[in-house]
Amino acid sequence: MSFQFSLDDLQFLMSDAGQQLLTECHHLPAEDMALTSWLSKKRRLHSPQQTAAVLETSQLRRIAVRKWGEHASQLFFTRDALEQASDPLVRAYRANLITTARVVDACCGIGTDAITFAQMGKQVQALDTDALRLAMARHNARVMGCEIEFIEADVTWCAFDNEVVFFDPARRDARGARLQHVEHYIPPLSTLRRWQHATHIYVKVSPGVELQELSSYRGTLFFISVEGELKEALLSFDPTQPTLNRVAVRLSVHHPPMQFVSTETFATFPLTPPMSWIHEPDPAILRAGYVQHLAQLLGASMLDPTIAYLTTEHIAQSEWIRSWRVVEWMPFNLKHLKQQLRARSVGHVTIKKRGHPLTPEALQAKLNLKGDESLTLFLTKVKGIPAVILCEDQQVG
Repeated sequence: MSFQFSLDDLQFLMSDAGQQLLTECHHLPAEDMALTSWLSKKRRLHSPQQTAAVLETSQLRRIAVRKWGEHASQLFFTRDALEQASDPLVRAYRANLITTARVVDACCGIGTDAITFAQMGKQVQALDTDALRLAMARHNARVMGCEIEFIEADVTWCAFDNEVVFFDPARRDARGARLQHVEHYIPPLSTLRRWQHATHIYVKVSPGVELQELSSYRGTLFFISVEGELKEALLSFDPTQPTLNRVAVRLSVHHPPMQFVSTETFATFPLTPPMSWIHEPDPAILRAGYVQHLAQLLGASMLDPTIAYLTTEHIAQSEWIRSWRVVEWMPFNLKHLKQQLRARSVGHVTIKKRGHPLTPEALQAKLNLKGDESLTLFLTKVKGIPAVILCEDQQVG
């Protein structure tokens, strides 16, 4: 269980003594021995709780750099709030979806999204029941130069008349365990039904959410990836819509945001053995259920109706895929595979798996590789039969 902050801890960290300790700890090397020696000296002057709060904050600030950049060294976090904070590209994309001048951040936590909304010129009111997180959020907003109205309130009983609401319920319990079902969120997702006078509601949900859990909700569900890694899902709740539409979103520092959406349905889709290229769709495409739609766009075939790998004879150009050139493929036979790898002097393999009973770790242990060459292996199925596809290591896309 991670360190549990209290308001007293935060007050100490904000004091001159706490700030001095944080500065000292920040400049220490990250090695355990250096920290242990420093802590043993400081515990003569400060309580174990205070030194633990300093150490936890210093560690969290180092982790937070990838989400907050140079400002991380001045901000306060709890570990679970930092882990749940969205990627900066996702925060900016979400803020751009909201075109109104004012937004309410319901369950604002340590203020991550409220600050992003404010930085993008919006008037923000941020609510939470957790006094500690609100205190951190107020501090963080001051550091970032943002004017935000923070209110300690239970959003369950709010009306939000004529307001655009961003709702970010907790997806972990008090012990840090993940809450899988949307009605186990804190507050549960169905809380939004009480806000019938809100102008619009956006909800951050788990990227692994079961679609069946959202069957009674209408609007648009965005599955968002960043640099090819699935990050989160966003429900744009709109009860006037007849269905829940799905949109795949790809974000990158190198390209403008991309969206993929389709209403086409497929009764059947062409299946072929691996051709010259194997393509792995972006995970947002997978979660949105658009593998066949992407295959049609690329002129690609599928290997198996249940497997999200695509294949083409010629290289396909798309930001929605990563591609590998096929060397050869075969129905899976361990003895034959080892012979082929030995014949090619392969000493290292990267193993990717989808739909195959053997784990990459188990296969690695059985191969006993020797050689200077490397390949990428795809453990998968081809028309229902376990197979392995040998590909060049260098991927495209």
